Amino acid sequence: MAGQWELWLLFHAAFPWQVLLTLVPITLLLPYVVQRRRSTRAGIVIHAGFGAMGFLVLAFGLA
Repeated sequence: MAGQWELWLLFHAAFPWQVLLTLVPITLLLPYVVQRRRSTRAGIVIHAGFGAMGFLVLAFGLA
């Protein structure tokens, strides 16, 4: 059975490298905020916000 990081990699491997490059700041900010606040709720909200923005960009054909 695949581990969690392998499933994460499989999902994100379909993204173009340009998109992955734009995700670098959030990959550094998200763990910092979660550790600093000692709560995963902040991470969930941040992840949902960035995911929603990306979805809207794709849904409206802006990308």
